[in-house]
Amino acid sequence: MGSHRWQRSGKEKPHYAPIINFAGDPTNPEKYGFGGTWFNPDVKLRVFTSPKDWGVGRNIEFVGSMPDIALLNDIRRTGGFGLIWSGDPYWLEYMKHNCSFKLSTYLAAGLPVIVNSGTPARDIIEKKTWELLPTRFLKQSNGFKQ
Repeated sequence: MGSHRWQRSGKEKPHYAPIINFAGDPTNPEKYGFGGTWFNPDVKLRVFTSPKDWGVGRNIEFVGSMPDIALLNDIRRTGGFGLIWSGDPYWLEYMKHNCSFKLSTYLAAGLPVIVNSGTPARDIIEKKTWELLPTRFLKQSNGFKQ
């Protein structure tokens, strides 16, 4: 898993918030493809990419990209959940080699992580005996349509 060198700004601890943090562009149809369909008035999607028109009126906050230390402090302060997600078999295979950065970022910030069942991060979470949040939670929240 990736490693992060960072210093906390202040003594804030992550807290529960109806927020899902996603590092990446969720509208990339080959990798993720859920961004354009996101809508949940009760759960905000925070996306670490440049602003896009599709997010208007969908409870989406575009945060932009930021250096590692700033990202960790930002998601720690904001709270909520981290998201590792892909519905495409090719990209799920790719994520076996690449998802460690996203997973380690969310865990280093102290956030619980939401993963879909085919994501390799699920195996890591299960081996560490961390709790899994079932994907039906996301489907029931109307955040994802898969």
